[in-house]
Amino acid sequence: MKNAKITFLNNAVTLDSNKLFNKITNTIEIIDKQDLVINVLYDNCSFSNLSMVIKNSKVTLIEEYQGNIKPLNMEIEISNDSSLFRFGLYENLETELKLVRIIKNYGYYQNVLLDVSKNSVSHEEETSLLSPLSRCDIFSAIYANNKAVKDYKTKFSHQVVHTSSDCKIFGICNDFAKMTITTDAYIKKGASNTKATQEGRIINLVDTASGIIFPDLHIDENDVEAAHSCSVGSVNLDHLYYLQTRGFSYEQAKSLLIKSYFTPIYQYLNDKELIDKVTKAIEKRIG
Repeated sequence: MKNAKITFLNNAVTLDSNKLFNKITNTIEIIDKQDLVINVLYDNCSFSNLSMVIKNSKVTLIEEYQGNIKPLNMEIEISNDSSLFRFGLYENLETELKLVRIIKNYGYYQNVLLDVSKNSVSHEEETSLLSPLSRCDIFSAIYANNKAVKDYKTKFSHQVVHTSSDCKIFGICNDFAKMTITTDAYIKKGASNTKATQEGRIINLVDTASGIIFPDLHIDENDVEAAHSCSVGSVNLDHLYYLQTRGFSYEQAKSLLIKSYFTPIYQYLNDKELIDKVTKAIEKRIG
């Protein structure tokens, strides 16, 4: 497995170990690369637009955002002979993050996200499935506390036959934070044998926290499988009581339950270094 590193600092590229970034077009170009792992750091990034093109490649993209990130628009194109596994970490942000990501997917796109940042986040992602058998899987774990406002919009556009999307977004809301999760799946006329599923969950830890979920399906074709589910609730008191009878304090039991809500993220990770990074980020923010 080959590794590459790219660092965006302010409005410049300070590290590009494999010369993947085209400075003229602001595009990361990945062509004929197999099992390539790219670590991208956005540190006080002030780019307004970035693009990525993936052709005949199998890529793992690990993105970390920190400092003051200006509003950022990203476009990703994945060819029908390519796959992209993206892991995003929002942790050490100093200001609100505003991110819009547009994906033209002819192949396979898997996006896993951990947001444990203290600041507000506005995150919008739209994936168009443009080739038969193209697929998109998303899992997001989001934690909001203090007075942070986290707004996540995820949209899928199934435009041809035999495409599939699976979206799972889990959130935990604490203090006076607000969280909104919106998921939309559009199945166009003619996109038969398509499968689209959505699952959203939010736990409000206190009465002053506010979480809401909007799941939507727009279906213009008959021969499809489509389903959505959502739940918004509080910590299960029976589970808390059970853990306390096993010797845990109330705060310890509550912390265990909160962290267990994020454990599904690990099933998508197979790199020990990345697993350790995720564990440390959760421990740091949730305890």
